[in-house]
Amino acid sequence: MKILILGAAATRLTAETLRRGHAVTAASRSIRPGFIGRAQSAVLDGSSAAHVADLAQEHDVVIGATRPAPGREEDIDVVTAGIAEGTRRAGRRLVVVGGAAPLRFPGTSWSALEDPVWVPRRFRAFAASSSRQLESPTTSRGILSIGR
Repeated sequence: MKILILGAAATRLTAETLRRGHAVTAASRSIRPGFIGRAQSAVLDGSSAAHVADLAQEHDVVIGATRPAPGREEDIDVVTAGIAEGTRRAGRRLVVVGGAAPLRFPGTSWSALEDPVWVPRRFRAFAASSSRQLESPTTSRGILSIGR
């Protein structure tokens, strides 16, 4: 299967996908074109639905594993929208993976984001952006969010 991983800093995800024998393109806002191990690499502006669609058309499925740059947490909303729309235009499935912030404590409505033991205050803005990333595309067809 040809898999496009957006947020190529997800090196474990890329390595595991390659280990399972898939053809991988690892895309990120800052990597240099060429190869990362056996993965093809590409520079991608995730906020550009047109750019995402062009690259996604060459693949069977898209995995969104993007994270905002430190101090740029507000960027995640426009990037997530670009990835979701670009994947939809390409007619591909999008799997969004993320951190633990949106996970719920058993028997409660509390998320890990709401408990400073699990998410210290200094990481709260970053963790909240990851939660928004997982929540925003779930109303779109063809998108599977993992991390809830």
